[in-house]
Amino acid sequence: VGMSVSYQQIAKYRYDRDGRRVESNTKNSRYQSDMTEINRFSERLVSLHGNNEKWEMTITDQDGGVSTGEMFYQYEEDRILIDVIDPETQEKKRFVRVFDDKENQIEFRSVGKEDETFWMVNKYNENNQLIEITNKPIPYSDAIYKTYFEMDEFDNEGNWLKRTEFDENKEIRSITRRRIEYRFND
Repeated sequence: VGMSVSYQQIAKYRYDRDGRRVESNTKNSRYQSDMTEINRFSERLVSLHGNNEKWEMTITDQDGGVSTGEMFYQYEEDRILIDVIDPETQEKKRFVRVFDDKENQIEFRSVGKEDETFWMVNKYNENNQLIEITNKPIPYSDAIYKTYFEMDEFDNEGNWLKRTEFDENKEIRSITRRRIEYRFND
């Protein structure tokens, strides 16, 4: 007998007149049997100097606990370096996002102590749609996982509305449906 788990994510992004993202707010909800978990993540651009950005982030957990932190983005030709400062310990964690010539994220990894390292490699089809992820998500494990995706419903802008996720054995792990609202300010 299987267990049904449902997820909902609502994300809102705000951009400046130049198309640069300046704020995002995300609410994640997970429903399983009679249990509901909700958390919120928001980030806001605080300062911009050339190719460097400083962001403030706020995370609100299930019980209403709030933690804040800072993120520093450094944009280079084909990658973004992200430094996240832990608000309690003031330790810095570095993450690297690498992009191909079509601006698809092809790699995401942490950089730091060996026991804290994880990585993810993405593959795209000829339509720039994500079709495969290979990752080592748990730093202290040698396990490597593959996930496959198929998109079969699209909106008028070419963005997917339905995506099916499969495990390494091609068993369905989840089906994601999304609704995208486009709002343009004149």
